Amino acid sequence: MEKPIIFIIIDSVRSFKTGLDDRDKLEAMEKFAENSIEFQNAFCSAPSSIMSAASMFTGIPSAFIARNYNDWQFNEGSSIISLQSILTQQGYKIYSIDNSKESREMNQTLILPLRKKYLPKGFSHADYWTNKDLCKILNNLFIAHSPPKKSFFMLWFDCREDPLTSHYVDECINIFKKNNFYDDSIIFLTSDHGYPTPKSGLNKETMKGRGHDMIVTEDNIKIPFYLKYPGAVPKKIKTLISNIDCTPTVLDLLNINPNILSNFSEGKSLLRTLNEEVEGRSENRIIRIDTRLLSQDNRIVALRSNNHKFIHYVDQNKFELFDIVNDKKETHPLNYNDHIEIINNFSKVLKIYEKKINKHHESQINKNINKIKKRIESSKKIFINNKLPKELLKIIAKIITDINPNTRIYYPKVYNVSIPMIELFIQNNIENYNFDYVFSIKEKTYFSFASNNFLNDKKVKYKKIIYFDYDMKEYNRIISKWLWPMWKYRLNRNFYIDEPKLLLVDLIRLARSFLNKYFHKKEDKFDVLQAKQLRDRAIKNENKR
Repeated sequence: MEKPIIFIIIDSVRSFKTGLDDRDKLEAMEKFAENSIEFQNAFCSAPSSIMSAASMFTGIPSAFIARNYNDWQFNEGSSIISLQSILTQQGYKIYSIDNSKESREMNQTLILPLRKKYLPKGFSHADYWTNKDLCKILNNLFIAHSPPKKSFFMLWFDCREDPLTSHYVDECINIFKKNNFYDDSIIFLTSDHGYPTPKSGLNKETMKGRGHDMIVTEDNIKIPFYLKYPGAVPKKIKTLISNIDCTPTVLDLLNINPNILSNFSEGKSLLRTLNEEVEGRSENRIIRIDTRLLSQDNRIVALRSNNHKFIHYVDQNKFELFDIVNDKKETHPLNYNDHIEIINNFSKVLKIYEKKINKHHESQINKNINKIKKRIESSKKIFINNKLPKELLKIIAKIITDINPNTRIYYPKVYNVSIPMIELFIQNNIENYNFDYVFSIKEKTYFSFASNNFLNDKKVKYKKIIYFDYDMKEYNRIISKWLWPMWKYRLNRNFYIDEPKLLLVDLIRLARSFLNKYFHKKEDKFDVLQAKQLRDRAIKNENKR
């Protein structure tokens, strides 16, 4: 039997109700639960829409997906294999209806967004689509294009500022019912991540300039999760699961060999989870949640087991352990000395993970560094003059040292990083520095120039500056400033072919970015621990009332 596949995702909905804001679990979800399997302990792979979507549709923990957003691609040359690409090979038609223009563009090779021909009259990719719009697009799809049964649908709703979100999710489900695409379909109803409860003090006002995607408390990482498929018996499942389990579950239900997925896919078919819980042999699984990609600052890694949560603040090199059963609000970290065995077990899991993740990313970066192998082999001193995430810096230093053990690598002392392979550069030091090469390494390769603060020191001599992105791909800084910002938009060519006016829209957007970068000097700042302290303080105050 050909099974339609339907994903209905509501952005940033919690797994519970508070009655205090627009992020509560929807009535439509409780209604859907009557005919589906509810997984009561489901977690996102990342409290970020972009990262969560990637994990959901690849079966891969978000830390493996990419090193940074400049490296965010899911094309034929990528090592990441998506559910949509597998289904396309199986003859499925893909109909992804995402409300966000930014997400449609960023994830276009992952979710394969709708082409213009499927949109109702008056609709444009240039627009943000409301929840009502999503239902109109879906209804038009059935009226004007008659999708075959072998179809994949994804609808991405947004609960923010829309009191009728639940109504439109219901309407969406009714459209599938009306067109006989309900009973025989594989349907996921879920959220990409949760949202901090207002009682935590982290609300729309206090979160301005911070971002909820840096929070790993239960309210933000636990998600509502429902699954319906032909023959499924409605029930509630308590076993821990992750949204990386979605893709393997679809493959299992379609009898597609899961070996087709990437080697580092860690998702588990929920059919196995169901059988294990029914038989009383559920595993003590550990779910990983990441707030950032490898080459980004302020990374936090959370490991969640049945009873505990282990949190690693990477940049601060700080660990916390919480008893989730007895400290549901996560305000009292457990004492290290009293829980050494538990902490050591989590630390062991984390080390295995980090080794595997670093090895994966190291292999990708190694390919690019080897393109300048001869330069490194002839170098005695190399200066890396940009501030880099520590894990990325360690990988780069290791590869350079493997190529030439005699190369001395310098890095500014002011960045407060200690790595055995790296010597510290002290600005305005009495010592003269003579470098063969200066490596200027930036995350983005557009609107990008090297910071020459350290190179203005007259005691610093160097032969040449080489410019790289975080993947260690070499680039030209003049092209980077004037041509690459436009060249990167080539990825949107399908949108421009469908709607030529979008090119003008993006050129205006590009001009604004240029002004922000060079004239307004805008820079995002976020204090991880400050946000955590703000939340803890509000929770404790709430308890005193």
